[in-house]
Amino acid sequence: MGARIFISYRTADGLDKATALARDLGRVFGSDTVFLDKDDLPGGSAWRAEIDRTLQARPVLLLLLTPQLVEAKGPDGRLRIADPADPVRRELEAALEAGAHVVPVLCDGLQALPDSTVLPAPFHHIGELTWRKLRAYDWTHDVERLVTDLRALGIEGPPPPGAAAAEAAPVAAQTGPRASASGRRRLALAAGAVAAAAALAWWWWAGRAPADRQAAHGTHVEPSVGE
Repeated sequence: MGARIFISYRTADGLDKATALARDLGRVFGSDTVFLDKDDLPGGSAWRAEIDRTLQARPVLLLLLTPQLVEAKGPDGRLRIADPADPVRRELEAALEAGAHVVPVLCDGLQALPDSTVLPAPFHHIGELTWRKLRAYDWTHDVERLVTDLRALGIEGPPPPGAAAAEAAPVAAQTGPRASASGRRRLALAAGAVAAAAALAWWWWAGRAPADRQAAHGTHVEPSVGE
């Protein structure tokens, strides 16, 4: 199964948050479900093509909004997110083109969602999307909220440890010591039933008159003298 969660961030001030978030979500949904470029891009790979291929599978894209992601400027003084070659911009564009679900995540340093009317495309779409928070002082609560959202979007984690063993337990129980004891009890009950039936038959046979028993064998009993 391919990655179902893609974390997009600006390295300058989002790497630590992205790494910690990937770790925590990986514990819930499995590490293979979460894509983080620094961990999941093989050495020597064409990283742009690999990221585009991953986003074509329409994972949920968690866009970590940090001050540097929104405000960083290039050598020409323009916002980096206005540059078509900016990696974060390319990731958001690819996700939107593929029809992926995008969740803006407001991180420490930003008190409110940026004014989308002054952001270059495709970031001007952020204002139309429901966003979440990811704060260092309330990290556990915020991650749990994201986990709830991701589950609502159909992302499921691996089966809990021991689930396979629990499913196989009934089969194993049939061949274990308890199964052997149960089998012996069934055999004993069956033998007892046979013995009881034999005793009842003997009682019935012994109680019949000799003539009846001989008649049952096909012989004729001569009446005794005096009869």
